[in-house]
Amino acid sequence: MSKLSVGIIVDNTSQSNTVWDLYNRSLKSDKYVIKTLIVQSKKKEKRIKSHYNFIKKKGILRYIGRLTFKVIIQCEKMLFLKRIKKTKYFDSYFLNEFDIKKLHVNPIISKSGLVYRYSEEDLEKIKRENLDILVRAGGGILRGEILTITKYGILSFHHADNDINRGAPSGFWQVYHRLDKTGFIIQILKDELDGGEVLFKGFIRTAPIFLQNKANLYSKANYFMHKILNEISTSESIPPSLKKIPYAYTLFTQPKIREQLMYIFKTINYLSKGFFTNTILNHKMRWGVAYIFSNNWRSSVLWKSKIIKNPPKRYLAYPFVINHNNLNICYVEDYNFITKTSKISAIELKKDGYKFLGTALQESFNLSYPFLFKSLDEIYMCPASHQINDIRIYKCDDFPLKWSLHKILIKDIDTMNTSIFELDGKWWMLTNVDSTNSGDYNSELHIFYSDSFESDKWIPHPKNPIIFDSTRSKNSGLIIDNEGIFRIFQVQSFYNESRSMGIAQILKINNEEYVEKVYAEIPPKFLPKIKGTHTFSYDNSGLVSLDFVKSENIRK
Repeated sequence: MSKLSVGIIVDNTSQSNTVWDLYNRSLKSDKYVIKTLIVQSKKKEKRIKSHYNFIKKKGILRYIGRLTFKVIIQCEKMLFLKRIKKTKYFDSYFLNEFDIKKLHVNPIISKSGLVYRYSEEDLEKIKRENLDILVRAGGGILRGEILTITKYGILSFHHADNDINRGAPSGFWQVYHRLDKTGFIIQILKDELDGGEVLFKGFIRTAPIFLQNKANLYSKANYFMHKILNEISTSESIPPSLKKIPYAYTLFTQPKIREQLMYIFKTINYLSKGFFTNTILNHKMRWGVAYIFSNNWRSSVLWKSKIIKNPPKRYLAYPFVINHNNLNICYVEDYNFITKTSKISAIELKKDGYKFLGTALQESFNLSYPFLFKSLDEIYMCPASHQINDIRIYKCDDFPLKWSLHKILIKDIDTMNTSIFELDGKWWMLTNVDSTNSGDYNSELHIFYSDSFESDKWIPHPKNPIIFDSTRSKNSGLIIDNEGIFRIFQVQSFYNESRSMGIAQILKINNEEYVEKVYAEIPPKFLPKIKGTHTFSYDNSGLVSLDFVKSENIRK
């Protein structure tokens, strides 16, 4: 099978990291090749005339707003992007750095400067390239025959959720409005302005700074353009489009001066509160664990839970409970604020109190999320170990404190919070993968399956990521009882990575489909002064454990 032949439409200025990254990904692909850069030449205006025309058309206040917004961007680049190592997403690359053919065209641009149409001469040039598909990475709203000149049409990004945010700038308005998540889509362009067929949609948690949010969005989105090109090459067809809904919002544009001032105020207020809390008061978000005995997890009264007191300068989180040999044991992530390391500790739970038993599992890398499962009366643990990029399971040799490495299930995978279970003779793995190695484990839920949990061949689900939404993707537990399988997930918000926990019932899971339905959401209301919660664990013997987070002085 020959490779998919791809052309990228770019402008005649320097190219963005998005184009450069996709080009470099194509060099490693055996499915597609970027054959041509179609460079849209645009008649240059003298700088003074260009500024004059903008003022004449938009007004002096919009012109000043254009300049002040550029100042905001430059300040954020200097103050924030270097610190979080995100500057590369705004780097520029020149055409001569791309070792592929450059085809120069001269689109006919409308008086508004927005709509681009191609002449017959330029269309013939493109036809002679024998391209299978185009990717729009340049300016202009494309109209006319260019939309259908290739076999599969034109793929295009929109770095926002097109159901609620159409327009620009990418990543800004989600931060301005403090939205919990920021979306992006990949679409096949159609002749209508908003009539594209959406092939893929994803959501990440909104970052507090505009350019940080934009960089996070770009780093995630580009990988999935690469993935879709691979899929089109393999299937020799365009993936089915997602459903459309009426658009109920106005078109977003560059923020006006008053909106920029409000954004600056909100940002300073957010950062100053964080500085005062973290630096002056030395307060951190500190997790804790509680438990309650209940015959049915659905009827648990959580405010009656007993709190397990955190050891000094440590916190406990991600509790998983199990009853074995007449012992009720809770395994937790045990994090040390001083050494910044985490291990798995075991706590014995009783109705009249609890007892720390000691360390159950410790490695040279951090461990968390001690997910437990049984097979043939043996107990296994699959803790999160993302620092070494693998998914591994440990076997309990002597309950409850002696464990040994049993098997590395998948190597070279950047993932966290893996849950494993057996259903109808097949083993399923739900895990949070970071496809782009960007440090974001909140957005993507992936599924793998195998005939045995000890298999060396775990097969990725064809629809991975099965969920791409930071408000419901991240695993925080699994409950299996006689009424079904329930996945616990973290509900993340703009201000809180663990605002609350959600419970979803898995209705269907097989080699081709995955369907779940949100069953409930548990807010952080069951204990005083808590800011969030994300883990819920239940053992059928009648034991519930959950965690919560508070803002506390970590010296205690």
